[in-house]
Amino acid sequence: MKSTEDHLREMLAERADRVRPGPVPEELAREAARPDRRFPVPALLAAAAVVVVVAVAALVPLIGRGDGDGHPAPAATSSSGATQLPHRGTGKLPATSRYPAAGVCGRVASSVVTVRIEPDVPVPRCSMVRADQSLRVVNRTGDYGQRAHPVRVWWVPGQPVRLTPGESHTFPRRFGDYLERGVHELRITRAYTAEIWLR
Repeated sequence: MKSTEDHLREMLAERADRVRPGPVPEELAREAARPDRRFPVPALLAAAAVVVVVAVAALVPLIGRGDGDGHPAPAATSSSGATQLPHRGTGKLPATSRYPAAGVCGRVASSVVTVRIEPDVPVPRCSMVRADQSLRVVNRTGDYGQRAHPVRVWWVPGQPVRLTPGESHTFPRRFGDYLERGVHELRITRAYTAEIWLR
């Protein structure tokens, strides 16, 4: 009498024989290899359109979320898409990149690095900083005769900070206490970013 194990082996072998494909006839292989049998361009474009529609559909639920000022909230992830968590070995937050995207990144000599949120962009867009410095953000959206408005800033680690026109906020911790070397992003309402490059 066969054991259950032997019986199962036989059943699996029978099923494997049934689903194993046979040889492809030469005629079918030649037909599939013909150059005129490639995907037509309209079909490829249609497939790309489907991918775009699916991506947009995935983002639609996020559109309603904002910062309370009518602007979408920036993502709570790094530019690579990964959630920022402290590095296990150092306990410090990893950089989003090694080098800044901004073409010019100036050094700041003072102990506090100040980023001004002006009407259209943060100034400076990139700051090269030391480990013993800290960050201050100022809402200057009313400069140059523009209509001032409140903004929110996201700095790691922590919750967003809302700044009314003319208001400033200092993040007192020194960069070297909680950041690994590299570029870190200060995110601002309306999807602006300023880069803080810890050297």
